[in-house]
Amino acid sequence: MRGMKTGYVFLAIFSLLLFASAAQAQGILGTKHNLTATGTGTVKSSTPDGAGGPEVCVFCHTPHGSDTTVEAPLWNRAVNVSGYTMYTSPSLDGTVDAQPTGVSVACLSCHDGTIALDALRNLPGSGSYTNTPAATGTSAWTFVGGTGTGNKYMPATAITNLGMDLRNDHPISIDYASAMSPSATSGVNDHATGFKSPGVINPTADTYFTNGIKLSAGKVQCNSCHDPHRSDNATFLRINNSGAGNQQSAVCLTCHKKDG
Repeated sequence: MRGMKTGYVFLAIFSLLLFASAAQAQGILGTKHNLTATGTGTVKSSTPDGAGGPEVCVFCHTPHGSDTTVEAPLWNRAVNVSGYTMYTSPSLDGTVDAQPTGVSVACLSCHDGTIALDALRNLPGSGSYTNTPAATGTSAWTFVGGTGTGNKYMPATAITNLGMDLRNDHPISIDYASAMSPSATSGVNDHATGFKSPGVINPTADTYFTNGIKLSAGKVQCNSCHDPHRSDNATFLRINNSGAGNQQSAVCLTCHKKDG
């Protein structure tokens, strides 16, 4: 009897995991991150689904042979770890990593525009694995809406193609607790008057503000503001940026104090 109960518990947990995975994939299907031929975005595969074409999750994740050096789950893509110019400005007062770190490395593997959409470690099916995927791609797939050979790269003129010069983008891989800025009214350049607190910041795991904006191991990364699996907010934002009432720019004002 005890064995049967244990089996039922295992099946229940396994079913919940399957349901969660299916729900996550379902959420992707209607977003621009669905790069299969049935995707709704302008950039997608021109190789039909079910005819040797890609699967929706394969562009980022693989169940086997993932890149464990990347801080993203079961990562399946080639990445760049050097060659970036990080954000800087005369007003920046904080500790920024010399190169992108954390999950931002994963995001940039598409969004820096230098790595093909199909630069994958593990393609669907058997016999197509490599632990050193070429940045030029590893499949015979072609795409529409992209740029370069086979249209396999992020569109050159799209705002989503960040390039490797990140000086005109919000800083990433920056330590939140050490950042300093005056609020709109204080005139004092420190952290407490310039930035809001999520509570105790965990230096090795995620720390969330109450509205869902998060710090990754104490740092602002791409996924602090964006969730690649969400379709309910524009541009994959974690929260609605327009806020409620007169609380506009809700994403920005989660961290930044601009009214004292």
